[in-house]
Amino acid sequence: MAIKAGVPVLPLVVNGSNACLPKHSWIFHGRHNVTLTVLPPVHTKGLTRHDVDSLTEKVRQAMYDCLKEQGVEQEKADIHGAVHPIPDSVSGDGIEKPAEAQ
Repeated sequence: MAIKAGVPVLPLVVNGSNACLPKHSWIFHGRHNVTLTVLPPVHTKGLTRHDVDSLTEKVRQAMYDCLKEQGVEQEKADIHGAVHPIPDSVSGDGIEKPAEAQ
């Protein structure tokens, strides 16, 4: 969507939330420190739909680098689902298109 809209991607890295809110749970477990880091925008000007994979990798690498600086080992950094390419069924405004329009 960012490429189609011509706006930058703003990566956000949340570190420490797994200790207080485990995966697949909505129950908080005690007090924990959580760090939110706002990374510099990744510009999309001049990119096309064909650049989605490279843009995704660039954002993902920036997030890994941030976590590494915070002392998180890469194999423990769970960001695989954090950056999602846009499926063909979703238009630039985020609205899913009907099957016959695809």
